[in-house]
Amino acid sequence: LAESADEAAFGEFVAKEVAEMSRSTYGEPLMHAVGSAYTLQAQIHLGYNESLLGIDGAIASMKQSTRQKGQYYEVASKGYKSFSAVKSMSELAEEAKMEAVKELEPPSEEELAAKYESYMTLSAKELRGMCKERELDTTGCLEKADIAKVLMAHDQKLFHDKLTAAADGMDAGEGVEMSPEAQKKMQDAMEESLPTFLETMVAASLLDVEVTLKAAGGKVLADTSVTKEVRARRARGMLMLGRAMLSAKGATPAARGEIEAKNLFEGTMMKTMAKAQVRRLGGVYTSKLSTDSQRIAKDVSAA
Repeated sequence: LAESADEAAFGEFVAKEVAEMSRSTYGEPLMHAVGSAYTLQAQIHLGYNESLLGIDGAIASMKQSTRQKGQYYEVASKGYKSFSAVKSMSELAEEAKMEAVKELEPPSEEELAAKYESYMTLSAKELRGMCKERELDTTGCLEKADIAKVLMAHDQKLFHDKLTAAADGMDAGEGVEMSPEAQKKMQDAMEESLPTFLETMVAASLLDVEVTLKAAGGKVLADTSVTKEVRARRARGMLMLGRAMLSAKGATPAARGEIEAKNLFEGTMMKTMAKAQVRRLGGVYTSKLSTDSQRIAKDVSAA
């Protein structure tokens, strides 16, 4: 359409594209990124080819370079903020881990003796039942005291596993978990950092869009397989589309990028889980269809 002489048809196409994107999530910032890329690339081409000594093209080229450097700086700045947020959460997790380790005090001699005596008050049958539940080997344990010692050794191992789990920040069986206070701190830190993470991803995505369209637009306008006049019409079409997108506004808060980061991430996770569930159910259904088809084929052959 941009290469044809039917500007009215191309204008309708532009209006339709803008209307659709203005209703999409993050449509406004995306349109502005696309519009900037198309507008500047078109101005560079037309400026170099149609202005006096190509001055307008040089000016547009400088604008494009300045804008792109600014975007790289913005992405780097937001990326550093995201890194700092992740580092802060890592430090919170480390503090919680150390607190959990400190809370694990080894049992005293008196406590160990009391535990042993509590085992000895039970019958040998009861002790063997406890060992069976815990999958402990009592082979060679002829006396009740021997079985009690096996249970004591198991208790010591559980304590060691808890200590190791806390030190490694992992959960081993009934290993140490973060305290409710520490969990709330981590949750608050995550929710506070979500807008930063979202802003970083959006800025990086918009930069990628502009860089990609800059390269694509450059190739389209440098296409030597068509005439100079066709390349000029392409540039004017890009300029028309770019200016329309630069001046466009989002029709909804979501289209303007006014989104609650927490809700967006939660919605994305729910959609991902739903898709995974659909794929799983689809696989089960397909497998059942295959089995039924094979059974029917056998019945037909037998008949």
